[in-house]
Amino acid sequence: MRPDAIYRIASVTRQITAAATMTPVEECRLRLDDPVDDLLPEPSVRRVLDRPDAPVDDIVPPHRPITPQDLLEVPTVVLDRLAGQLQIADPSCVKRYTERRNTPFEHRDDIKVAHGLREFSEAEAEFAEWVRSRAWNTGQGPKTIFTDGVRWLLTNAVLLPGVSTLARTVARVRDQAVEEPHEKLADLL
Repeated sequence: MRPDAIYRIASVTRQITAAATMTPVEECRLRLDDPVDDLLPEPSVRRVLDRPDAPVDDIVPPHRPITPQDLLEVPTVVLDRLAGQLQIADPSCVKRYTERRNTPFEHRDDIKVAHGLREFSEAEAEFAEWVRSRAWNTGQGPKTIFTDGVRWLLTNAVLLPGVSTLARTVARVRDQAVEEPHEKLADLL
């Protein structure tokens, strides 16, 4: 990047929080409807607005446990209230921000176009065959295949998928490849 390059800076707190939340959800260590009381370091006495349009100091204990799902959502009525408190004349501009495509996807699309990359979904079958061949021929573990797989994707001009997607693909295909000789031998018996 040149020193005088122009680029957008945006908050990615919600995306990072969502990714950090979804990893244990995908690993079945957390459910989106589990209470967060044991997970957050703050005191277990939590307070919420009495109603969505209440003043910010009108807080009460929640009528049910707060869940990860609650932390990932922003209700429209809250956005309306926020726009009012910030004296934004047209609250629809705040709503449009939540409805527009997220900034990480915009950057992802810019990177894809600028570097002529293919979507992972377009190369997934080819990548899966590479993983299967690698696992079958070398017996390497998932970490090595994952690392080499990133190199393969970059070399083959494929836009990198999310870490979880790539890890699941490598693990699934490698496990199938490892089981393949056992299944073939069992069929012969």
